[in-house]
Amino acid sequence: MEATAGGGATTEGVATPRASRKVLRRASAAYLNDSALDRGTLRLTSQSLRFDGWQGSVDISLQDIVDVGLGTSVLPRHAGIPLLERLWPGKLRYAESLVLTVQVGTAVERRVATVADLKDGSVWRDLILRSRDALPAGAADPARNGAETPRAGHGGAQAR
Repeated sequence: MEATAGGGATTEGVATPRASRKVLRRASAAYLNDSALDRGTLRLTSQSLRFDGWQGSVDISLQDIVDVGLGTSVLPRHAGIPLLERLWPGKLRYAESLVLTVQVGTAVERRVATVADLKDGSVWRDLILRSRDALPAGAADPARNGAETPRAGHGGAQAR
């Protein structure tokens, strides 16, 4: 096996699913986890929208995103960074937010995920929807097998 630039591995020239997860866009953002904010990095890959923050990670498959709405956020610069947000929050700044409606697999319940403090939310929205629509019909992320991927700090549901 040899490492690839995409973080995956190849076996005799055949790319594994991780290698096909090309990062299309990346930005600093804040994720609303219940009533707490988590500051980190938002990444759009060819298969999912992923947030990695101080308190945990969230991975939402593009096929599970029903809609992406736009909103506005007004947050201090250091909101969502433990300790720093209390000692030196920074000035309030206006930015755009994404309000994602998520429905996992055949679940009846829809959930909402909110990502705030983006400079270019409308560009993110368009790219997320275009990437979702470009997926082959019924395509499942082989690494997920249709399951949610909760990480430490974000409980069992990554989209609220």
